[in-house]
Amino acid sequence: LRESIGCHHPIFFLKRFPKSYTPKMSIDDKVTIHYNYSNANLDKLCEEIEKSFNLFDVECNTFDDFLLLFHEKIDLCCQLATPKTTKRNSKANPWITSGLINSIEKKSRLYTEWRKTKCASFPDGDQDKYQKYKEFRKQLKTLIKLAKARYYINKLEDCGNNSKKTWKIINEIRGKSKAASKADFMIDGHRIMCRRKISNKFNEYFASLAHNLNQELLTNNGLYMEPIPSFENFMCKSVNSSIFLYETNPQEIVEVINDFKNDKASDIPICIIKRSAKLISHPLSTLYNKCMQNGEFPQAFKTGNITPIHKKGNRECIENYRPVSILPIFGKIFEKILYKR
Repeated sequence: LRESIGCHHPIFFLKRFPKSYTPKMSIDDKVTIHYNYSNANLDKLCEEIEKSFNLFDVECNTFDDFLLLFHEKIDLCCQLATPKTTKRNSKANPWITSGLINSIEKKSRLYTEWRKTKCASFPDGDQDKYQKYKEFRKQLKTLIKLAKARYYINKLEDCGNNSKKTWKIINEIRGKSKAASKADFMIDGHRIMCRRKISNKFNEYFASLAHNLNQELLTNNGLYMEPIPSFENFMCKSVNSSIFLYETNPQEIVEVINDFKNDKASDIPICIIKRSAKLISHPLSTLYNKCMQNGEFPQAFKTGNITPIHKKGNRECIENYRPVSILPIFGKIFEKILYKR
C-alpha cells in the first residue's frame, strides 16, 4: 500500500450497510488526569493553607467563601500545568497507589537514560545503566503484584458470607466483569450520541421518577384513590424552643473526618481532607456553629453529582438506569455532627 498509493489522490471506499446496522462506538480507555495528589503536593497544600490561615479563619463568613478559597489552594498546589492521559486509573487499577506511580515514573526515567547511551558504536548502550533499570523494573513488578494481591484479599475479606459479592470479585479477577456503559442511547426513537442531550434526558427522567410514581399510586389503573396524606399530619405540633444543639469544636471535626474511609466517593478526595483536617477544623467549627445557630443547611451542600448506574435490560434505554448521587464532603461532615446530637 505504501508503494502503490500516492499522496496526491483522495483515499476512500464505499460500503452499503443494512438499515438495522448499529455502529459500534470505540471506547477510549485512556483517562485524562488534571490533578496530582502526591504526598509532596499535599504537603505543599498544607503549607499554603497554614500561610493563609487568617483568610480561612477571619474572611470566610460563609461556606461559599470557604469552598472558593479551598478550591483555589487545591488548584494552586495539585493541578497539573498540562493534563496527561493514561490507561492507569482508579477504576481499572485501584491497587496502584501514588507511591507506585512515582516508582513507575522513575522506571521510565531510568529506561530513557539507558536508551540515550545507545548508538552505532554501542548498540547495547551503557550496561551499568541497563542493569540498574532492569533491577528496578524487576522489583517494581513484584511490588505491583503484591499490591494487587493485597487489594483483592482485602476485598474478599470485606465480602464476608455474601456469595454474590464474592463471585462478583472473582469474575472481576477472571476478566468477566460487566461491560462499560454505552456511549449512545435511544431517545424518542432516535440514536443520540451528543453527551449534553443524553445528560439532559437523564436529568429529566430522574427528576420525574417521584412524580410518575405518585401518579401511578393515585390513579391505580384509572381508579381514583384518596391523596396521600402529608408527613406533617403525623407529626406533633411544632415547638420552637424544643431543641438544643451544643456547639462543635475542632477536635470533634478532626475525629469525624478521620472516620471516613479513604476510598469513599466524594467531590473532594478524602486524602486532601484528612491531610488538612487539623488546619481547616477551626474555621469549619466556626461555620458549622453559625449554621446550627441560624438553623440553616448551606445551599452549597444541596448540590450532588448524579451518576447513572445500569440496573438490567437494554443498556441503550435510559429507563434501565438508576441514579447514584455523590454529595459534598463538607455536607456529610455536617450531617455526622448533627447526627451525634
